[in-house]
Amino acid sequence: KFDIIIIDSSDPIGPAKVLFSKKFYSRVRSCMSANGIMMCQTGSTILQTDELKECYKTLKKIFPYVFLHLVAIPTYIGGFFSLTIASRKINPQGYSIQSIEKRFNKLDLKTNYYNPYIHKGSMRLPTYVRRLIA
Repeated sequence: KFDIIIIDSSDPIGPAKVLFSKKFYSRVRSCMSANGIMMCQTGSTILQTDELKECYKTLKKIFPYVFLHLVAIPTYIGGFFSLTIASRKINPQGYSIQSIEKRFNKLDLKTNYYNPYIHKGSMRLPTYVRRLIA
């Protein structure tokens, strides 16, 4: 069993379509530890809205906790891209800023971008994306 599974698959067309199916994600879930987290790429929030909605809807049938994160990938056309996180037991939005700060401070890391406020804010979505997955 794995604590973290990261899926950076092709787009859901042709032979890769199976990598976005309920059967595939159910098998991924069976490979995860009880507290495991799965993250997969779910495409452009502008050019692949149908694929994003379908994948999100599929994951919600399998996992109680499903969250979208947006990332900018300058080498790809299509604006923001989405990463979807799913888990049986871990709710990434359930952590307070204070608990994130406490864990971050223990690590004594020097970062130029990341901080606990960026972490917490990364789970907020713009209105157009919220509407897509509603």
